[in-house]
Amino acid sequence: MDTYAICALLPTHAPAFRDFRLGALRNAPQAFGSTYEAESTKALSFFQERLHTNTVLAARANGT
Repeated sequence: MDTYAICALLPTHAPAFRDFRLGALRNAPQAFGSTYEAESTKALSFFQERLHTNTVLAARANGT
């Protein structure tokens, strides 16, 4: 059985968060209130600020 850990992302996770979010915006745009085109031009600092001012949770499988 797989186990998962839930964690809150920190601003230091911004590069991975940006990559994940942009992939999701490209693959499932109907699930978001933004677009890949709008967010792909944003600087990394935009994603760092989002993680600083909001709680964003992520699941990690088997401690990855």
